Amino acid sequence: MVRGVAYQIAGLDTGLALRERPDVAGLSGVDPVIFAVADRAAIDAWSRHLDELRIEHQAFATTQTHWLRIADGKVIEHWANRDDMGTSMQLGWGPPSPVYIVRMAPALRRARRSG
Repeated sequence: MVRGVAYQIAGLDTGLALRERPDVAGLSGVDPVIFAVADRAAIDAWSRHLDELRIEHQAFATTQTHWLRIADGKVIEHWANRDDMGTSMQLGWGPPSPVYIVRMAPALRRARRSG
């Protein structure tokens, strides 16, 4: 399970998202603090700023939505929709190699049998 929180920071035009156990979310080795920006111009400005500071970075664009069902002031269901394949392709993580697919086949069979 991946848990996290997201906030809008008062007085700033950005948000802050924090993830518990980023390794479980596929973020191993990645800083789990994520800042939101308003538009493409802001992304370009940050990219130039990071270049000036000689900080390595990589740009990508993705979409995701989160749907919450709330009852009695509590979240009782959560659904998410995101483009994992598009994101992984932009970051150079995919598609999975044939060797990886063959190595994962036994785990997939076990998961299907237990489900």
